[in-house]
Amino acid sequence: MIPVEDDSSGKYAIVKEPYFLFNNTKINEILGLVILIGVFIAGLIALIVVITRLDDTSDKQSLTHRKILSIVVDGISADVIENIAVEIPTMRKIQQIGGYTRAYVGGDDNNYTQPPTISAPGYMNLLTENNSAKQIAIFSTWTDNRIKLIGEGLADAGNITFDYKFDGYEFDEITYPHDSEAQYIFDIDQRVTNETATCIKTYGPDLSWVYLQFTDDAGHEFGDSEKLTKQSPMLTVR
Repeated sequence: MIPVEDDSSGKYAIVKEPYFLFNNTKINEILGLVILIGVFIAGLIALIVVITRLDDTSDKQSLTHRKILSIVVDGISADVIENIAVEIPTMRKIQQIGGYTRAYVGGDDNNYTQPPTISAPGYMNLLTENNSAKQIAIFSTWTDNRIKLIGEGLADAGNITFDYKFDGYEFDEITYPHDSEAQYIFDIDQRVTNETATCIKTYGPDLSWVYLQFTDDAGHEFGDSEKLTKQSPMLTVR
């Protein structure tokens, strides 16, 4: 409060002084700036919390969304798998989590729907049940699976496109020098397997198709023999 002179009575009158938290204007400006910064930081934290919760919700939804992983280990018949299942940890895990059964694709035996016993029709039966809105990935030893059997990008094949593709390693003869025993195919299959695991963990495509060739080469070379049986767990354990 400050005293001022009253003209009418000659006495001093008391008037109220305007209220300031601090009389120093510079301090008031600094205080206001600090408050604004605090409000900004609080808003930023709130935004981060909201985004994090939305991401958590999205992750939970993706976890509940069904995915399909089709793995073709070519050239191994059902009886070979069944006879060596005890030697394959991955097969035991599949049996514990889900189950194992024999199945076939295509038409019925001795019927007009019976397909020829070659690879392509079987692959097409597995792969044509897809949704163009879904993410599709292919991991394969050779590009023919994608370009010729599936017909990627061709109108007659439904304009299928792959979001992720890992194939064509057989053309890299520096990394994978070709040999008469097809060891390079075994090494490529290992590369394909590693790429599959990384891609699925990172991106989780809706439909993934994995093709491994080495056992097919061994089957053509050695037939239904002990050598094929020895090669099968060596590959499928991966």
